[in-house]
Amino acid sequence: VLFQLTQLRQASDEAIRDRLVELSNNKITNKSSEVKEACSEIKQLQQKLKLQEENHNKLIRGLRLEMQAKDQEISDLKEQVQEWHQAANQYKTELNSAKKSVSDLIAQREQTAKKHSQELSDLNLKHEQELYIIKKL
Repeated sequence: VLFQLTQLRQASDEAIRDRLVELSNNKITNKSSEVKEACSEIKQLQQKLKLQEENHNKLIRGLRLEMQAKDQEISDLKEQVQEWHQAANQYKTELNSAKKSVSDLIAQREQTAKKHSQELSDLNLKHEQELYIIKKL
């Protein structure tokens, strides 16, 4: 936008210079009317340039506001993603804790099963010994 403004200003300046050179090179008897005409052209070009600068400034302000809105949107999205990461980490922690609890319960069940198996084995041996003793009698 600034580049376009600079080009427009340069083109306007060149047109003005060209017109002034043309007026000075032409040895016209009625210079006053041509000078008035040239001044009028210059004023028109200046007004046109001023309007274009104002339009460009409005566009720049609009773009800045749009950029600010996009920056805020990006910031909000980053915050939301961070919250999701925190929630995911919390779920992972809870899942790992639940897995450990399940593993502990499985280990406890296996330990209890071994203990009961040993007790059952001991009882069977005791009964076999008692049966043997009873048969001997």
